[in-house]
Amino acid sequence: MKKDQLEIKHTLTEIKNIIQRPNSRLEERKNQVKDLKYKEAKNTQPEKQKEKRIQKYEASVRSLWDNFKCTNIRIMGMPEEERKQDIENLFEEMTENFPYLKRKMKTGNFEMVTMLLSAMILMNIFQVKANMLDMADNAFDDEYQKCTDRMEIKYVPQLLKEEKASHQLFEDVWENAKAKWEAQKTQLSLPMSFKDNHGIALMAYISEAQEQTSFYHLFNEAVKMAGQSRKDYIYGFQFKAFHFYLTKALQLLRRPCEDSYKNVVYSTIQGTSFTFGGLNQARLGHFTLAHSAKPQAASDQHILLTIHTCFGVAIGKFFDKENESGRIIIIPLNEIFHVSQDGASNNLILRSTNKTCSHYECAFLGGGMHGTWQVSAAGGRERNMAGIATAGWWSR
Repeated sequence: MKKDQLEIKHTLTEIKNIIQRPNSRLEERKNQVKDLKYKEAKNTQPEKQKEKRIQKYEASVRSLWDNFKCTNIRIMGMPEEERKQDIENLFEEMTENFPYLKRKMKTGNFEMVTMLLSAMILMNIFQVKANMLDMADNAFDDEYQKCTDRMEIKYVPQLLKEEKASHQLFEDVWENAKAKWEAQKTQLSLPMSFKDNHGIALMAYISEAQEQTSFYHLFNEAVKMAGQSRKDYIYGFQFKAFHFYLTKALQLLRRPCEDSYKNVVYSTIQGTSFTFGGLNQARLGHFTLAHSAKPQAASDQHILLTIHTCFGVAIGKFFDKENESGRIIIIPLNEIFHVSQDGASNNLILRSTNKTCSHYECAFLGGGMHGTWQVSAAGGRERNMAGIATAGWWSR
């Protein structure tokens, strides 16, 4: 009996094992399927993330391109064929000079490559190939209207001494101009408030600009960047006295707009193409010398500006003989011009709006950068404006 029970138990155990064996294999297969699904999910997740990143980067590039189009920027002087060729050359140059980028292109890292290429192409087109003619927001444009006497009596003479002492080139330029001024000033009819230092500053700028000296370029570049902040002006701009005297000299010698606007003058700027924004308004951003005699032919590397100015000052009387370029004009950096293209050429026409505009007023005495422009029109009128009017004196 006991033997029979043992045999039955053994038989049941065998039957149970036989029954469980397929279940074990089934569980094993289920576990294998789970592992495969996990591995598949693990492998496909980066692909999905990568696809999302690519879509995100492509959207960013499209947005960047749309922003450029929305600003109504016009590119002048670059034929379509040349632009296409430039981009092709840019790709070749980039892959030659950046082998790492080339490897990434081959291995399929398209999201990074897309952003790099887009950024570099846009920089190439909009910054290298086309100079920007705009409102020159970084230029230091103080007109000192509310602090002329305080600056002239109390601060600028000392500033002049310090700046000459710390800058040998400036001292040489100033002393040379002073000698010319002393020889010339008795022959000139000048406003009562026009002082020797105004004349010396004007004489210095004229001489240096005509000869395109290192001081001329140094001063103009400094002016173009010193208005980024009051801190940049106070601590980084080393021509405060010269800027003050030159600015005031042009204000004192200014004629009514009706007199100066009708006399067209010309200047050239370096570049093969220029861009300007939707309002088509610009300031030159630095003191500019212009001539009544039109150049015979503009260089391939220069664009001709035909200028109708209201605030430009004729300075021919500061020479003892007539200049070969005819009538000479100095145009202040902050006069607002309406800009248009001269026919089908790359050249530009600048028509004064009979307004100047300044971010700064008496910055040396603590005046900060204004959130809105300080706009001055003919007759000394001045008002705050959030925008810039487009109408000039001829439409009033």
